[in-house]
Amino acid sequence: MRRIGFPLVALFAFLLIAGALHAAEEESFRAPPQFAERMKNIRTIAMLRPDIKIFEISSGGVKELRQEWCDEGCEKVQAAFVAELQRFGYDIKFLDSPQDDSAEFREILSLYDDVVTSVLKHAYNGPHLFPAKKTDFDYTLGPIDNVLQPVGADALLLIRGLDEISSSGRKAMQTFGVIVGAAAGVIMAPSMGRTVVIVALVDRSGDLLWFNIRGGGGGYDLRNPESVSKLVSQSLEGFQEKLK
Repeated sequence: MRRIGFPLVALFAFLLIAGALHAAEEESFRAPPQFAERMKNIRTIAMLRPDIKIFEISSGGVKELRQEWCDEGCEKVQAAFVAELQRFGYDIKFLDSPQDDSAEFREILSLYDDVVTSVLKHAYNGPHLFPAKKTDFDYTLGPIDNVLQPVGADALLLIRGLDEISSSGRKAMQTFGVIVGAAAGVIMAPSMGRTVVIVALVDRSGDLLWFNIRGGGGGYDLRNPESVSKLVSQSLEGFQEKLK
């Protein structure tokens, strides 16, 4: 099955954004003011196979996409989101391969990429923030009934993930750098790579009801179940509280 994903340039742009991760903000998620009311109509959530990209960073800083790691990360991330949403009381449906690769779905995902770019640029603190986009979160992909109706779902969950894993050689160099820096009395902060997960819940009308971006530098590994579980929990942090 051919997968549709963010262009690599955009993915790395999101990595840089996630590096700061809007640390000054109390809440990283975005949701419309009517979130609780609109979520009353959501009982079954369709899930598209997460689009996970995992790169290995060589000693020289070269990034190489590792497909076997991507597949492993996809399984771990999907399982963690399913477990968390089922714990919240939602039924989960999986979109089959033919529908997932349809022309209509490719168009939806292409539009979603543009929407994500706009959200990160205008709905989060920064030089291009539109305060109304942050407080009255209002983004849409247009109706997606044709995608949800066949599986009897009320909403669609879209998940993007990007992870950078340092090779053993790079880790050794980083450790050596820390030791040398400490001996010289210099504080050094070698890059251990960054991890980003972007999640959005879209209802039948195409409106984004929930959006979040979580991650950071080092400390995460999308191949590790415990690390993934922690990151997924953070991605849905505030979800249930917002329903009250």
